[in-house]
Amino acid sequence: MDDALSQLRESSIWVFGIPLFLPMPGEVQNLLNRLMPLYRGSLRVVEGRRMYAQRESGLRLKRMVLVSSCAFWGLENFDKLVHPMQEIATAADAEFAGALLRPHSGVFARLLKTGDEAASQLVAAASDAGRDLVQNGTISHDALETVRTPLVSFDDFVREWDVSV
Repeated sequence: MDDALSQLRESSIWVFGIPLFLPMPGEVQNLLNRLMPLYRGSLRVVEGRRMYAQRESGLRLKRMVLVSSCAFWGLENFDKLVHPMQEIATAADAEFAGALLRPHSGVFARLLKTGDEAASQLVAAASDAGRDLVQNGTISHDALETVRTPLVSFDDFVREWDVSV
């Protein structure tokens, strides 16, 4: 963890790649708890009364990004992960630069194996998002939306995956 903390201190962008199961995998929560050495004992107030630990003065962090996939069909399933990551960015006094989200990842994987054009476009958009982040410090709205694009209708997904409704 000492090596990881040293690298995190020097990094201006933190990218969290987290699969969505239920709110957050326990290993991710453990990692977040172990980031506490990057904060001082003093507090700061944000938006009125919300309090956060003051980060170390030498921390170079400017932006945080979430990359996540899940087997569930819709984007609303990511809310339980995106909101905490936005809070973590606020706590770290960093910009939340975006969430690259891929729902119904099983469908995506199947289509990717068959050489489906829509799946290939998602891969290209994800690559563009990474390049944008490194070069400009942001991820374009178009790239985020392309990666999120449904690949099948909700009804087709329910039928294909034998989901109880």
